[in-house]
Amino acid sequence: MEIMENILFDKIDSIFEKIFKIDKSILKNINTNQDDLNKLIIANLNRLDDKNITVLSKFSDQILSGLQHRDLDKIDQNFLIKGKNIKVMDITENKKKLEIKGDFKKRVLQTNDILIRIKGKVGPSTVVTSDIKDMYYYNDIARIRVNNDQVIPQYLSLYLNSFIGKYYLDNFKKTKSMNYIKISSLENLPILTPVLGDQWKIVQKFHVEKNISEVMSDD
Repeated sequence: MEIMENILFDKIDSIFEKIFKIDKSILKNINTNQDDLNKLIIANLNRLDDKNITVLSKFSDQILSGLQHRDLDKIDQNFLIKGKNIKVMDITENKKKLEIKGDFKKRVLQTNDILIRIKGKVGPSTVVTSDIKDMYYYNDIARIRVNNDQVIPQYLSLYLNSFIGKYYLDNFKKTKSMNYIKISSLENLPILTPVLGDQWKIVQKFHVEKNISEVMSDD
């Protein structure tokens, strides 16, 4: 599983390197703050032929962490997604759907919600599909709902898994008893966004690459 995860990260990075013409090794080898990184990325964007790429500084009005530990005895934990269940563009659990009731409706997942692990380990990210919706999620996960007029959920999840997204996440990451990232930091994460049609092409490109990798791993 870990080998496939690394392959998928590499596939995503390759796609984003080609789109934004940013060498992945540059971000690996520099130690800079967010403002300097923004300048580096914007400088690269200005050199692109495609001027339809923007930097969204406000991409969601709904980012919410999950259920607190004290609330777990109030729910059926068979319907709970935790950070350890989140993989690159995937979720390891596939359980029957929950009948929504009680006080925790805000912590019930909907199709196309974006999930990202935010405690202990920051990332990876995935998108909720119809077979996972109506599940609860734990407080080591943040749920993101986006404005679909600006960014496609599947694209944003890929971006958060990419070397660019991870670099921003690392810059916002804090360490206390464990690594974590605040919801307020997620809300201010800069998101590089092509036009919607190009976002869909990126999502489709990833799924083609993923299918090829899965077939090769079965051989």
